[in-house]
Amino acid sequence: MDIKLYPSVMCMDSSHLLEEIRSFEVGGVDGFHVDVMDGDFVTARSPENHVARVRAYTSLPLEVHLMVRRPGDYLEEVYASQPETIYVHAEAEDVFACLKDIRKRGYRAGLAVAPSTPFNGIVPFLPHVDQLLILRVTPGCCGQPAIPHVESKIAQSLRFPQRFYGITCDGAVTADFIAKWQVEGVKYFVCGMASGFFHQDKNRETICRCLKEKSITNLLEPRLA
Repeated sequence: MDIKLYPSVMCMDSSHLLEEIRSFEVGGVDGFHVDVMDGDFVTARSPENHVARVRAYTSLPLEVHLMVRRPGDYLEEVYASQPETIYVHAEAEDVFACLKDIRKRGYRAGLAVAPSTPFNGIVPFLPHVDQLLILRVTPGCCGQPAIPHVESKIAQSLRFPQRFYGITCDGAVTADFIAKWQVEGVKYFVCGMASGFFHQDKNRETICRCLKEKSITNLLEPRLA
């Protein structure tokens, strides 16, 4: 099964965003993962017009992850950038209404799940979901270690009998993690600091190819003097 790699814009150098995005495009990624934060649901806050700025720099697919308390307040602005998928958090307000509206407007309805939320807590939403985003880290900042128990949630999501949704994993995504879960049926991966894409001395085209070939380990070994 072919996998899809979506670098996290949160991990990019925002002062050189155009150059960062162009570098990833040349590298062969499949799209970009854009986090929108409100300073309430998570402590960080995104810049104004964040999604629109990313869209202005690329024609590749965007998936927008609304890490916000009231996602309904952000949907119109997000629609204007024509993303592929829009994720609302299971822990946010008015989840059912937002999922319904996203589908009505012709976009893929995504549900994001924080590590603390058990699988049983999201089951009522699943018939309304096109893509499930499973976070392996606490929402809001990059570079965190994975929370181990989340892997059981991934397995539950794959085994769910009425599974009509795809699965995306986000947080501490490494080459080994991709290799493990690709064979189980996970196709989409958000790539942050652990992926190797953000090592300054690494070629992104090579890393993209090696991640897809599950052979990046040797790239991240220290160079010999």
